[in-house]
Amino acid sequence: MGYEIYLLTFVLVIATGLAILGSRFKLPLLVAYILAGALLSVFHLIKPEQLEFLAILPEVGLAFLLFLVGMELDLREFKRLGKNVLFITLGQVVITTGLVWIVTQNFIIALVTAFTSTILVIKCLLEEKELSSLHGKLAVGSLLVEDLLAVLLLMGIAVANSGQSSVLEFAGVIFKGIILIYISLVAGKKILPRIFNMCAQSGELLVLTAVGWCLLFVSFSIFSGFSLAIGAFLAGISLAQSVYRIQISGKIKPLRDFFIMIFFLDLGTGLSLSGVGANFGLAIFILVFVTLIKPFIFLLLLNFLKYRTHTSFQTGIYISSISEFSLIVLVAASKTGLINPELLSPMIFATVFSFIISSLEITHRRKIYNMLSVFLKKVERPILKENNAFIHNHNLQNHAVLIGCHRSGEIILKGLTSVYGNDIVVMDFNPDIIEILKNNSINYVYGDVSDPEVLENLNLEKAELIISTVRDLKDNLFLLDYIGSIKSKTILIVSAEDIEQSIKLYERGAHYVSLPMDLEGTNVNRMIHEHIRDPKWFVLEREKKLTEVKNRYAKIYS
Repeated sequence: MGYEIYLLTFVLVIATGLAILGSRFKLPLLVAYILAGALLSVFHLIKPEQLEFLAILPEVGLAFLLFLVGMELDLREFKRLGKNVLFITLGQVVITTGLVWIVTQNFIIALVTAFTSTILVIKCLLEEKELSSLHGKLAVGSLLVEDLLAVLLLMGIAVANSGQSSVLEFAGVIFKGIILIYISLVAGKKILPRIFNMCAQSGELLVLTAVGWCLLFVSFSIFSGFSLAIGAFLAGISLAQSVYRIQISGKIKPLRDFFIMIFFLDLGTGLSLSGVGANFGLAIFILVFVTLIKPFIFLLLLNFLKYRTHTSFQTGIYISSISEFSLIVLVAASKTGLINPELLSPMIFATVFSFIISSLEITHRRKIYNMLSVFLKKVERPILKENNAFIHNHNLQNHAVLIGCHRSGEIILKGLTSVYGNDIVVMDFNPDIIEILKNNSINYVYGDVSDPEVLENLNLEKAELIISTVRDLKDNLFLLDYIGSIKSKTILIVSAEDIEQSIKLYERGAHYVSLPMDLEGTNVNRMIHEHIRDPKWFVLEREKKLTEVKNRYAKIYS
């Protein structure tokens, strides 16, 4: 056992070292894990047979990954996004598959090229605080459809592997798949809520029960002739509507992260220089197609649906990678003989570098958009799908502009209304917030602060006051530079995350920079000095604030 511990330690040290190095360049951790496995393989640091004691861990990691992906598949959100997401996703999959098949003459390679990394996109959207934006919702909705297609493809591979030759036998496998999905949905609606209600008093028991359910359904899936991946995904779907979903997900993610590191490290050991060299042209073609052509396909499809070019571009740039699901599908297909195992190396190569290039594209998407904006505007259709703006008086002067109306912005809007009346324009990129503003007949402009064309609709040069509750430094610097370029003398109030950011914003021309921690400290100090000897005030304030936040929550999420 001691020898195995030494090997595991050596593997973890390499993976951790590369992960730390990669984080300095803002690269996904998955890239570091795959590269760590590739180093072990290419330089023969460890023989494959020496890692046999880890064989079960990648499978466990895969199960946890798909279990959590299934849990995050909110069918209600997908239904709300409507047919547009289906159109752009299926359209992209069909076009990509067709174009790649023409070159590769391999249907599975062509199909998995159309899938995008869920982990990478969600991670980047969270880091950029754009998960609630329209392009964020379009990207996530597209990922949900792709994940479902990937699972269906895995089921198809399982059917092919079963060796069913007659139509009757094939129909039997399909019927078992439908029964499996039905059991998952019924269990999630009628059985699991009762079980989890009994376990809810103990967080440890809740997680243990969830993991047990995952493994039970995986076992049932394997017994039915399907793969571990399908069982784990359907087990997750059964918990997608559970009130305990977030708590379970938060507890399992650390376990998933460890096991998924082993999974992608193991996948990296399959990267062969000779395999890449023999199919280098394929690897480069797939990489170029995914990072350059696939985003453009998304942009054209969204423009066809009359979305703003900026929204289309933002969505497309997030969909510029190959999915981890693609590698899972390829591994399954290679084990069943549907594709040549030698094709794994070039696809792993393309996937790793698509993660790197996609991360860089997302990080520098504003610069890329500015460089391409003149060309992109030529493909924009004149009638837009988005509710771009509602302004009752387009000749507003000495008005107030509020950028960002969620959380603190909602409170600020009340104060502005008491001073400016209807002479207020609110800009936000959250469709839910825009819908609330529309219902309340408040002047609004939908869009991103980094889009100059959107800023032109705000009539900023004639505004008396501009308040930005956005805490993204790049966005606020862009806003300040734009205000400087139009030579506006408006009062400009912006927000910052910390003191270092506030210095940069003051130096760039902001009149006042709001620091949330300072405001919080000021409010607490005021309460201490004015009410610390008055316990009844705190009781009344508690009831008042509780009612207030409940009303705000219901207003936004109902």
